[in-house]
Amino acid sequence: MDWVKSLVGYYRLIEIATGDDAMEVMFKRADALAGELGTDGFIPDAMLPMLTRRPAQAKKIADRLAKTGLWVRVRGGYMIVDWASINAELKKLQDKKKRDRDRKRASRAAGHDTDQSEDVSADAGADGHEESLYESERESKRETTAAAAAVARAAAAPVDNAPKTLDLPPAVEILRAALDAHKLTVRWDKLTAEHLAEIERLVDLHGDSRLVHAAKASYRPDRPAVFAQAWLAAWQALPSPGTPLHAVPAPPCDEPGHSGTTKHCVQCASEAKGVDPAATRSRRSRA
Repeated sequence: MDWVKSLVGYYRLIEIATGDDAMEVMFKRADALAGELGTDGFIPDAMLPMLTRRPAQAKKIADRLAKTGLWVRVRGGYMIVDWASINAELKKLQDKKKRDRDRKRASRAAGHDTDQSEDVSADAGADGHEESLYESERESKRETTAAAAAVARAAAAPVDNAPKTLDLPPAVEILRAALDAHKLTVRWDKLTAEHLAEIERLVDLHGDSRLVHAAKASYRPDRPAVFAQAWLAAWQALPSPGTPLHAVPAPPCDEPGHSGTTKHCVQCASEAKGVDPAATRSRRSRA
């Protein structure tokens, strides 16, 4: 369909009023997309990025809409709550206009409209406008049917080629939330099964806080991480808990003739006090 019904007071809904702008943009764009696709309110996962100005955050925004109750998570995407019932009257009106149009065409084709020439000419302008409007709608439906078919083919493709959803293991999801809380937001949709298993192992070994601290320590403002696997090397390099620390010997004193180290040197200490170390050793030997 070329248009959908929109509640004029939608912005007063508590879920929209207390949400952010990204949620409102996705909510309204999805409303239009559902009408364009003719899916009775179903929004495929693959089409979420086009519903926001921040495509990388599309899944998170959709999940927030689902938490408010405006959407419901279903297999392969989301369903807009009450979309079909809100637009039911519009669909009935469109169906009625289509029946009227078909009846008039059939009547003209059978020659039954000869005695109604005055009525036909009276509404010719309006009927012509209606024909143009519905021709536009038919063209739009052909385009959206092709788009819906493409989405269906993508959904039926092998798992390796299907768009990855962020169904992360619980331990990884908790780590992701902790990183997001520190504004360390990256993409997690490119992680392989091996990556996820390794991150779970590291969480179990080090705990969330230590991994978040390591990610913060490796953060570079000029080149921030884009994918979660960028932190894997830093996390894997962390020493295991309980690993003893080894003493690091201090380097030797770089003063000529001194035998101590940079942290402890008898000659340096004596010179600082104004005492000749050689004279001190001579007096000690005579004693």
